[in-house]
Order: sequence, then C-alpha cells, then structure tokens
Amino acid sequence: MLESYVMESADYAKIKKLRTLHNMETFWDDVRKFTKNVRSDHSLGRWQILAEARYGELMQAKRSFYED
Repeated sequence: MLESYVMESADYAKIKKLRTLHNMETFWDDVRKFTKNVRSDHSLGRWQILAEARYGELMQAKRSFYED
C-alpha cells in the first residue's frame, strides 16, 4: 500500500525503513530516530506522510487480527 504514496525514488528507502517497524507503542519514537539528522523540510514532510500511512497499515492489521 505504501507504494501508492511514492513521489520520488528516495521514498523507496524510507518505506524500506518504515516496514521494519512493527511495535505500535514505540512506532513514533523509532520514526524520530530515523529522522533525527534530516534537515530538509521537504524530506521531513515525506517522512511524515509515509510514516502516517505505515501507522495506518499497522492499525488496520491490528483491527483485522482482532476481528477474525
């Protein structure tokens, strides 16, 4: 699903890193670690969009797990 958010080739590297995150409790702290040296507003915006999409995927997976 995250591939639908890709606007530039650098997004694929961001998605690859975000796919390693599975713990919803530490998700945003882990994203902060990934972005601690990012200075570009554009890049931070891309991280935010992709991270929110990944978090939504995790929420949906959690809901479907408990519904089944």
